[in-house]
Amino acid sequence: MASDHMSYVQLLPYLLAFLPFAIGNWFLARAVGQPRILWVILSLVPILNLFFLYDVFYTVVLQVLRRLDEISRRLGGDPAAA
Repeated sequence: MASDHMSYVQLLPYLLAFLPFAIGNWFLARAVGQPRILWVILSLVPILNLFFLYDVFYTVVLQVLRRLDEISRRLGGDPAAA
């Protein structure tokens, strides 16, 4: 029983370190139209979150590129010409 308590205590610094990422991912998920609570949970799961942060990065980059392409089309530019 005491070892279970110690394992949770050992996870506390890890969870506190990734809490800012979880909060940031809440807002990013809303901005890119993804499920917010899922992004927060995946941000806090040990080891999985390291892989998930790469996914978040590429999702945001692709979303930015799509929006820039849309803006370019609205302005009459040809994004393929660049």
